[in-house]
Amino acid sequence: MIFKLDEQVKRFEMVKRGVRGLLCGGCVVGVMVIGGCGGEQHGDVAVSELGVKTFNTWVVPADDGIVPAPRSITIGEDDRVLVLDNGGRVLIYSKDGELEKQFDMPTNEAGNPEGACWLRDGRIVVADTHYFRLVFFNEDGEVVETRGSKSEKGEKGKYIYPVDVVQDEDGFIYVAEYGGNDRVQKFTEDGEFVFDFGKFGTGPGEFQRCAGMFIRGEEIWVADATNGRVQVFNKDTGDYLRMLGQERELDEVESDGEIAVVAGSEDGLRRGPWGEYVFNYPYDLAEGEDGVYVLEWGGGRFVKIGFDGEVKGFYGKPGMREGEFRTPWGIGVDSRGHVRVADTKNRRVVEVVFE
Repeated sequence: MIFKLDEQVKRFEMVKRGVRGLLCGGCVVGVMVIGGCGGEQHGDVAVSELGVKTFNTWVVPADDGIVPAPRSITIGEDDRVLVLDNGGRVLIYSKDGELEKQFDMPTNEAGNPEGACWLRDGRIVVADTHYFRLVFFNEDGEVVETRGSKSEKGEKGKYIYPVDVVQDEDGFIYVAEYGGNDRVQKFTEDGEFVFDFGKFGTGPGEFQRCAGMFIRGEEIWVADATNGRVQVFNKDTGDYLRMLGQERELDEVESDGEIAVVAGSEDGLRRGPWGEYVFNYPYDLAEGEDGVYVLEWGGGRFVKIGFDGEVKGFYGKPGMREGEFRTPWGIGVDSRGHVRVADTKNRRVVEVVFE
């Protein structure tokens, strides 16, 4: 069973009445947030565990008197930061937050892009989400190529909503998309289709709204936003490997396809049928030196988890002040371990420095 929003709300209300004591804090059933019952307790523990030193904000330049909202973060060489905003702009910052250059997408009347990547040849490729294509820029911000068009049939090299793009050390390019073609496509550097993996659904290896990605060794990690989880695949074969936090093998669980929380845990995260972590709309994720940072769009925070699945801490809660985020959309970690967050609804880029 794949929940739609109204079905999720009904289920949420039934479960909340029955087990309110268990499901407190930043919790989810399916993908619905359960709040208002002591959620700050987990947040306080997270701040202490992570040992945050400073919370800095960067200015997003105004556009015709309006400050657009950032919605994507990508870290490049020399820890430069690439930001996409909902003004249809590509912004390049130095590692210290100085705006170095900016340029515009070809158009953004239909909507704004959600993911970008610095390629190994110096070009920038943007997943132009609502135009069903990839847009390639040179270092001067000039469009040099576009690839793709719209298809709702899962055709090779075509998209519904391409949402993120990454490149591995061998030059292969991976594009995540959602909207029915919930999958990741793999291409050569020149754009030749190699294979794809994933489909719309709730089972292991299936997605409801693919989101952010990163590559670690032979693995590609993908945020599965509406299903509330992070899935890991072999990048060379597309084979499903595991979900973040998964404790049980797939054949140990009889699942009817529902994304339902079956247990809570002391770390403040919920567990799904296979013991996997269930996040509050994970829209993006980033690799750090000793773990992965999972950004919760619905929870207004990020969660740090070791590659072995151990929860290391949390930071943030919904709000507008220091240490708070509103619908954060993108996250990145630089070589110094500084975390950058596209704090979308607060219209700012945040830098979090740990002790």
